[in-house]
Amino acid sequence: MDIVKKNIVSIIFGVIALLAIVSLFVPLSSMYKGLEEAGTSRAQVYTSLNSLLSKSRNLPIVNPDATEPVPLQVFPNQPIIDKADAVTKLVAAESTELVKAVADLNARQLLVPGSLPNPETNAFRFRDEYIHEMTDVIPGVVLHAGVPPTPDQIRMAQEQLLETTYKPQIIYVNDKPVNETQVMEQYNRAAARVPMQLKQAVAEKSKIYMNVDALSIHRELFNPAVRPESMDIWWAQVGVWVQRDICESISATNQTAKGIPDAIVKHLVKLEVKDKQFLGGPAVVGPVGPGGPGGPNVSVAVVADPNAPPPKNFTISPTGRTSNGLYDVITFRLTVNVTAAEVPQFLAELSRNRLITVTRVINVVPIDPVIAESTGYYYGPQDVVQVVLDGEKLFLRSWTEKYMPPRLKRTLGIPDAPPPAVVGR
Repeated sequence: MDIVKKNIVSIIFGVIALLAIVSLFVPLSSMYKGLEEAGTSRAQVYTSLNSLLSKSRNLPIVNPDATEPVPLQVFPNQPIIDKADAVTKLVAAESTELVKAVADLNARQLLVPGSLPNPETNAFRFRDEYIHEMTDVIPGVVLHAGVPPTPDQIRMAQEQLLETTYKPQIIYVNDKPVNETQVMEQYNRAAARVPMQLKQAVAEKSKIYMNVDALSIHRELFNPAVRPESMDIWWAQVGVWVQRDICESISATNQTAKGIPDAIVKHLVKLEVKDKQFLGGPAVVGPVGPGGPGGPNVSVAVVADPNAPPPKNFTISPTGRTSNGLYDVITFRLTVNVTAAEVPQFLAELSRNRLITVTRVINVVPIDPVIAESTGYYYGPQDVVQVVLDGEKLFLRSWTEKYMPPRLKRTLGIPDAPPPAVVGR
């Protein structure tokens, strides 16, 4: 017993050592696994933090001409972050103002106030105004267009010349004309000059020639027995907006001209704007028309979010633009005879402040002045070419939505405006 007392400390440490040896044989795999997972997790956290510390950082590329990023020399502190946040908010505000300014520039008025989205009692009035716009206002007021004299007009002018100028010169003696042969010779020479005189008169009084069928007409509105529907009124109105913009650009190009001989754009041959078109995007429904909302053989994209990135489809046009929640795309083909040296000026004016893009110049062909004059067109001494081009016109939905008929809005995925709040009693 004394031995135990004298060696009690050694015995205690021996027992502890024995227990430690025994513990090695007890199953502790779950504990080892937990420690291993904790170690791995901590290693991942370390790797992530170390990557954040050692990662190279660059300033954003704000110069459109630059391609190489500039390294960030100092890690942003709170004052720098606050300044960047203020700049971001300023850019956002300026972007909002820019979009509003573009929308104001792009916005157009209806031919008849209240004719869209629901024409109600304005349908027939719109039809009358539409016919007046397409047959009188755009050709006469906007373009100051003229048409070469017809054979009947030339004949009537020659007959009037004979009756008013030359027949009174014939002298009669005993009821017999004594100078008729001489007078008629003078008349024949004068009558031969009448066609060119009439052609020159048209050229001097007008600023451009315009074919009778140059503009694209929505034929459904020319039936006096049928009340125009909202969709017909919509597409007719879109056609007016597009064609008026293009014709106003022609008018601006010819602003200083006194007549066709010194005008830049001398002849509007054809302006084709297809009816019932909104170009389709990735999510497509169709066809849309009498069998659905919109028009025959038309597919449209259901992309109603104006903040979504606009879809691109380069199989449709070189710009890749398709209708989306921010804007709609209307394409056109324009054929005009233009002074050869001034084609660039006309193309620039066509796009100025109108959201119009010339997507393709299809053809540029010289005009033979002799052939042109023989068909009634007097262009003047300059070289003239016929230009055929494709283009597209954008309409921002921020202002067009309120005019869209309900059927079209459903097709385009545009939600109806919420009903006005009812004020309680």
